[in-house]
Amino acid sequence: MTTRKISIIIGIVLFAGAILLFNILSSGPAEDEQSFSNTVTAVGVPVIKANPTSISSEIEFTGRVIPEQEVQIFAEVSGILMSGNKPFKSGTSFKKGEIILKVDDREFRQSVMNQRSQFQSLITQILADINLDYPDEYEAWNNYLNKIDVNEELPSLPTSDNAQFNLFLTGRNINSTFFGIKQSEIRLSKYTIRAPYNGVLTY
Repeated sequence: MTTRKISIIIGIVLFAGAILLFNILSSGPAEDEQSFSNTVTAVGVPVIKANPTSISSEIEFTGRVIPEQEVQIFAEVSGILMSGNKPFKSGTSFKKGEIILKVDDREFRQSVMNQRSQFQSLITQILADINLDYPDEYEAWNNYLNKIDVNEELPSLPTSDNAQFNLFLTGRNINSTFFGIKQSEIRLSKYTIRAPYNGVLTY
């Protein structure tokens, strides 16, 4: 067999093999795709129902607090400083009306109590004249006298429409003595300094 014939035979075999290989490759993806489509199954995924809620967190930290608003408190009276139920130092919190500090008021308090006692005696002295000259006013002033307590603030004076009786009280220094005591009571209240609102002490 000549070399030419051998070459032709080899070429025919290679050509036939190429055609066969092409057919195999072209048919492969379709079969894989069909096989894949037939094997796909549903997969279950676990889920939970959403329930939105508010979450609060607390963070502890240290440092100096800078107040947004400040109110300066002054003692309008002089004396020995006495602390209240809480320590008088920066950072101490107070509620509205709570005592921040006190100034020793014992001496002035005794003075006010003495004034009330003298006022009580003054009314006692004029009760007989009121009963004699103004009997309609006697009951009100007798009841007022019984309400006076030297340890408490004086109650308001009884009122009267009788102009002559009011002049009688003025002449006996009832009104002037009463207002003088009320002025002393206001000053006595300044010996105790209370918090004007909820806040923290700084200085």
